[in-house]
Amino acid sequence: MKLAQLEIKMALVRLFRKFIIVACSETEVPLELKSSSTLGPKNGIFVKIQRRDPTEGPENSSPDKKKLTKTSPMK
Repeated sequence: MKLAQLEIKMALVRLFRKFIIVACSETEVPLELKSSSTLGPKNGIFVKIQRRDPTEGPENSSPDKKKLTKTSPMK
């Protein structure tokens, strides 16, 4: 069971690193909650999934891509 939970978490991390989750115009803001034993939105949440810009993020900031400046040795 713990392995399955870890695999789910890793899949979500990979998903969130590649995509942005954005609320659609159909989503009511602020949300109206159901009045039942479990909390949840009354009319649902509508989202769009957009691919992240490939130039953003920590995976694209490797040292070989950064401009390295030459420094003089300390005396």
